[in-house]
Amino acid sequence: MKLRPFHLFSILMIAGLFLFVSENYKFSPTGMVVAEISNAEQALGNLDTSRDLYNNNIERVPSFVKTIFGNERLNVTVTRDNGNLDHVSIETENGLITTITRGSFDAYTMDMRVSEKTINDIAGSNDQASQLKQALDNGEITYTPRTVASTVKTGMAKIFLTIMSWFS
Repeated sequence: MKLRPFHLFSILMIAGLFLFVSENYKFSPTGMVVAEISNAEQALGNLDTSRDLYNNNIERVPSFVKTIFGNERLNVTVTRDNGNLDHVSIETENGLITTITRGSFDAYTMDMRVSEKTINDIAGSNDQASQLKQALDNGEITYTPRTVASTVKTGMAKIFLTIMSWFS
């Protein structure tokens, strides 16, 4: 199973990470052939493509993801299956990814951590949204706000998501 762009990048944004592509995206809006991204390895190796796929599918991203991570400077750490760490910095504005690069920001608003295994587990799941929620609940994906504004925003979002879970 391939990842949907909004799912993988939401993971990477939520976990630092990246919920990426699932459908057979063979052409970009400009008609150029783009690489399919079906796992963490490909997503981390194609950051610009991942950003473009996420931004082009922003309407599919869950609103809570855009609320929590919509205007942030994220340092994402991905623990690879071999134990190595990959560091990716993501800057967002109004829910869109404006910058994504290898390395870390000196001044950042949120820290995220996720494993390659967790990303691939979510990507391979038949119910990616439930798998993502489970990974967040189990602490497989963590995020730590580094500013007062981010702390307040994530606290309010957690309360909202808890209340919403009572009705689902």
